[in-house]
Amino acid sequence: MAAAPVEKYYCKRCRAPLFSASAVILKSSYWLSFSESLQGSPVEKKSYRESGNIKIEVICASCKQHLGDVYDDGSSPTKERYCVLPKSVIKKL
Repeated sequence: MAAAPVEKYYCKRCRAPLFSASAVILKSSYWLSFSESLQGSPVEKKSYRESGNIKIEVICASCKQHLGDVYDDGSSPTKERYCVLPKSVIKKL
């Protein structure tokens, strides 16, 4: 029997695949939290400074759209938690 297809989240602007629905940690109207990005996806991390703190922005490397931020307090083996704006991605099979 074939495995069921896995839903993925794609960049809303360029439709690049970014995250698997199986990596969702939390869903809210403000944020989608993921434990990891898809292997080989164009998710890029860039450091920036805000109010004296260093933060890490997450962008789609294909089209440079801002997706959200990544934090090092996650429960995955990498300890990363990607907080993505729901309006920047679309979910589909």
